Amino acid sequence: MPLGLSVVWKPSHCPNCKHSIRGYDNVPVLGWLWLRGRCRDCREPIAPRYAIVEAVMGLAFFALAYTELFSGGANLPGGPITNFSGALEVVWDPQWQIIGIYMYHCTLLSLLMSLVLIGQDKQRIPLSIVLFATAMITTCSIKFPYLYTMADTSDDHLKYLGFVKAVAGALVLSWFSWIVLAVLLVRKTSQKLFNYGASIAIALAITGGFLGIEGTWALLVFWVIASFVIFLKNKSIGAHTYSILIPLWPATLVFLIFWRLCTKS
Repeated sequence: MPLGLSVVWKPSHCPNCKHSIRGYDNVPVLGWLWLRGRCRDCREPIAPRYAIVEAVMGLAFFALAYTELFSGGANLPGGPITNFSGALEVVWDPQWQIIGIYMYHCTLLSLLMSLVLIGQDKQRIPLSIVLFATAMITTCSIKFPYLYTMADTSDDHLKYLGFVKAVAGALVLSWFSWIVLAVLLVRKTSQKLFNYGASIAIALAITGGFLGIEGTWALLVFWVIASFVIFLKNKSIGAHTYSILIPLWPATLVFLIFWRLCTKS
């Protein structure tokens, strides 16, 4: 991550006293509440952002589960993709195709939340995140093309359709981000434009890579409008207070929930 610390190989710990956080204290949201926002060992305050992010992500996963997983993919283009619906039918009698799509989209939301927080903290996106996202998009789009086509991919001519959609989505969204930034930052030097835009282009490329190209115009419209509002807000207070990456996460969640509506002609 930006500080060079691993979130995989080392246990969570207090940045002040360095004590490892106990397993029973490391429960999302509830751990922060029963510790009353302080480290159990040194009583150093724990930023409420941790609990807020955990709560927001939990609500997002539930909302997506309700509209996508439990509906059998009714939110997807051409959906539903299974005759099963409801938690019992989809999960207890596993419908792996829709479960895989749901988990894929949850992974995207998790990555985007990380990118939004990194961007808001004015940090560079770690190479590890870029490599992980690239590897996952490439592997899944080729191995599991139904994540993009939402249909039977047994035919040979559909074998690489998922990969084509992933590449197209990544290229179009990242290219579009540079156009938006060039308009918003028309008076900035090319170096400042590059420094500011690289993280945004990467985030949009990852989004396009996960979602493909179908219907993402709606996501772009929402993001552009919200980014322009944030840009004006930053300009009025004379500081880069809010990252224009912030609206990308809710835009993606809303898009996923209403994806089918966005593709209707």
